[in-house]
Amino acid sequence: MKPRTWREVATERMADPKAATAYLRLALVEYERDGDATALLVALRTVVDARGGIGALARATGLNRQTLYRTLEGKHSPRLDTLSAILRFCGLALNLRPARKPAPADAQAAV
Repeated sequence: MKPRTWREVATERMADPKAATAYLRLALVEYERDGDATALLVALRTVVDARGGIGALARATGLNRQTLYRTLEGKHSPRLDTLSAILRFCGLALNLRPARKPAPADAQAAV
């Protein structure tokens, strides 16, 4: 029997909503730590693949397939509405919580 790739195993595992949520939470924690948005988007792509892939995502959301490919490869940053649509497709939603470390005072003044 041919060994399975990490991507095959991860995609199979991400079919479980609880596993997908835990995986993306961890990816988000890592993003908050290192700022690597590409890694976060690739993690989201793994969950999308488990839910039927980019084609199914495009059909379900009405979003452009090529834009979704580029976004989930980390080649361009998604708009908030695009990110929200992708998350809904994955059975998830955005959720806010207090930051671990407050923003600097000059950044807060700009808000």
